[in-house]
Amino acid sequence: MENILVIGAGLAGLTCAKSLQKAGHSVLILEKSRGVGGRVATKRLYNTCVDQGLPALEPQGQCTDQLLADLMAARSVQLWTETTHQWQGNHSLLPLSMGKQYSLPDGVNAIAKYLAQDLNILRQQRVEQIHYRDNSWEITCQMAEGELTVYSSQALVLAIPAPQAIPLVAPLKLPSILTPLESIEFDPTFSVMVGYTPTPQWEALPWQILTLPESSTVQKIFYDSRKRNHGEQVVFVLHSHPDFARHSLDSDDMETVARTLLETARERLDLPFDQPQWQQVHRWRYARPCNNLGLTCLSTADPLPLICCGDWCLGNSAEAALLSGNGAAQWLNAQLIHSQESPSL
Repeated sequence: MENILVIGAGLAGLTCAKSLQKAGHSVLILEKSRGVGGRVATKRLYNTCVDQGLPALEPQGQCTDQLLADLMAARSVQLWTETTHQWQGNHSLLPLSMGKQYSLPDGVNAIAKYLAQDLNILRQQRVEQIHYRDNSWEITCQMAEGELTVYSSQALVLAIPAPQAIPLVAPLKLPSILTPLESIEFDPTFSVMVGYTPTPQWEALPWQILTLPESSTVQKIFYDSRKRNHGEQVVFVLHSHPDFARHSLDSDDMETVARTLLETARERLDLPFDQPQWQQVHRWRYARPCNNLGLTCLSTADPLPLICCGDWCLGNSAEAALLSGNGAAQWLNAQLIHSQESPSL
């Protein structure tokens, strides 16, 4: 029996767990993947690291400002760019100011690893079912080996995308939670990571982030290798347009997905994107929330505290994820304090 179980080790889940642990609660995080961070993801490929999800950390408010300050005090964080370029129909570049984008030498996943310090996390635990039984939440997980394990807790936090929470919450018959969850929609995307031999043509590019507003295939291209000192190869990450991703989301042919994106980039930019040394594709089924609840979290205390949190509660940003995680922790901490003061409840 755990005091609190948190499902999901993304920014919201880690922030929530850290805050609750600081308040003196016993917290266990269950994460379905081998690592932590969710969309704050870095891949190790061909002697380098590549940010396949969130490209950088941008100060967006009090939470990200504080996180950035903490990271700067703990490790090397560097300014990557303050400008995005937009590809124009007349084959020209339009530079646009944006918020400061900060990168980490080991990739953005170092942010999640920093938040995960001193937290109790069990990885490769896929939650299959949630039940209310014997005055506790009972969570059934499938481990990597296929075995089932059951965990129990007095409070439960679902820090996962709303569509993933729906099948877990639906059997509990909690309309105050389920109905708002069903209102949230996500855009999917594909991330195509590619590496090339350095050439003067690649090195002369003036942009770090390029948007292609007229393309329904490629939405953005990130010059990933310019975030770190690694002169042996040039690395880009291409993010697909949501419309393209929706059309190809369930395809098993990732080779064709990558080829389509790279050929589009070659045709639009007249650059040899279609000739990489290596490539890898990642499918993000829940890449960005299309809408949000305008609330820090969804919560109920009946029959026991259950909270849903994530960026989709407030918007599509790291700031939204951190705010939601903190909000969930504050609500739950207040509930637990109240229950301790009123044991008859």
